[in-house]
Amino acid sequence: MVVGKMVAHMVDKLVVHMVGTLVVYMVEKQVVHMVEKLVVRMVATLVVHMVAKQVVHMAEKQVVHMAAMQVVHMVAKQVVYMVEKLVVQVVVVKMVVRMVVGTLVVCVVAE
Repeated sequence: MVVGKMVAHMVDKLVVHMVGTLVVYMVEKQVVHMVEKLVVRMVATLVVHMVAKQVVHMAEKQVVHMAAMQVVHMVAKQVVYMVEKLVVQVVVVKMVVRMVVGTLVVCVVAE
């Protein structure tokens, strides 16, 4: 009877130890899985942040390029306008000089 109790007690201790080891293993496995998920989430967030930063940088460069092209277009338009005004002024001056010279010639011939 005493031996049976001792064997039963040893078996109970062995079962408790095995169940305890199994519980520890399952908890450990669950913790590792949670840490892996957390690391994957952190890496994914970092990748998304890096990609978003790159997209913003590219968009900023595009906006700067578009603004620069707009400025160049406006300056070129202004230069063309100024050249056109200069050409018109030269033509007007040329016409006035011809009229004055023509008037002088007529006056000289008339005298």
